[in-house]
Amino acid sequence: MAALAGEIFINENLTPKSWVGIIIVSISLLIILKKGNDFKESNFPLSEKNNFKIFAFPFLSVLCAVLGGLLSRIVFLQSNLSPFLTTEIRLLGAIIFLITLKGFKIDFFLKNIAKKQQKRFLLSILLGTNIGILLQQIVFKTLPIGIGWTLLSTSPVISLIFAKNEEREITKKIIFFTFSLFFGLTLIIL
Repeated sequence: MAALAGEIFINENLTPKSWVGIIIVSISLLIILKKGNDFKESNFPLSEKNNFKIFAFPFLSVLCAVLGGLLSRIVFLQSNLSPFLTTEIRLLGAIIFLITLKGFKIDFFLKNIAKKQQKRFLLSILLGTNIGILLQQIVFKTLPIGIGWTLLSTSPVISLIFAKNEEREITKKIIFFTFSLFFGLTLIIL
C-alpha cells in the first residue's frame, strides 16, 4: 500500500526488483504473523464467525499508518523541517489529543509502580517514544515511502527473539519465511 501510495501521490517510481522485494517481504510477514497468532482458540473472542474483523481491523490499522507515513514523506519533500522537529510536532499532537480525552492524567499509568521506579519508567517512555518516532521520521525523510515502509514493517521479526520466553514454538516454516523476508529486504536494498 505504501509503495502504491508513493507512486500515485508523490510520483516515486520503484524498480521492478524493489517491487519483487516488497511482495516477498509482505507475503513472508503475513505467513510469520499468521503462524504466530492462533485465532482458532475456542476462548478467543474473534472466532471464525468473525473473520471479517480479524482482517478488517489490521487492514484499517495499516491503512491509517501508511497514510501517516505518506503525510510525513510529503512534508519532508515540500519543506525543510528536520526529522527531530517533525517528531516533536507529532508527539505534541498526541499529547493534545490525550489531554482532551476526559482529562487524561499521567497518574493513571503510575498507580501500580513503586515510587523509585516511576522516574525510570517515565524516562524510558520519553526516550523510547522520541527515539522510535525520530528513527521512523529519518526513514521517511531519506527513503521512498514504499521502501521505507517495508523496512519499518519488518519489526515483528524481532519478536522471534523473545518467542521462547513466551513459550511459542518457532517452526521450520517460520524460520524459512524469516530468511525469505531477509532475501526480500536484500532485493530492495541492493
